[in-house]
Amino acid sequence: RNGLLQALLHRCVEGSLPKGTINDVAKEFQVTRQTVSRLWRRAKESINGPESTGVMDVSSRMHKCGRKRKELDLDGRLPEIPLNRRGTVRSAASALNIPPSSFHRAFKRGEGRVHTSAVKPFLTEDNRTGICTFDS
Repeated sequence: RNGLLQALLHRCVEGSLPKGTINDVAKEFQVTRQTVSRLWRRAKESINGPESTGVMDVSSRMHKCGRKRKELDLDGRLPEIPLNRRGTVRSAASALNIPPSSFHRAFKRGEGRVHTSAVKPFLTEDNRTGICTFDS
């Protein structure tokens, strides 16, 4: 799209295209004339239209389709859960009354954070010193 728009802008004379430009660009990029014409019209509308931003926007509209995501509000609800119920994805999801798969997808998007202890309380002193000597 941007390549098409750059080719059209390169051939543009005082805001309009000379005769035959759309056909030439369509042959150059191996697309139909209607595709180039539609792109040029969208670019002009993005500058001169009622909701114009002053920038030629010919980006794809594909990301606006499909099923809309449920609002889980993990950042507000997760801190209210006790720390011992936030240790795993499964326990945190059951405390929030949502499926673990939904919680996991939201967690991967960075919406929430499960709690795990950095200190391992179940290790004995001998095991801790063994781990420390093994690391060094």
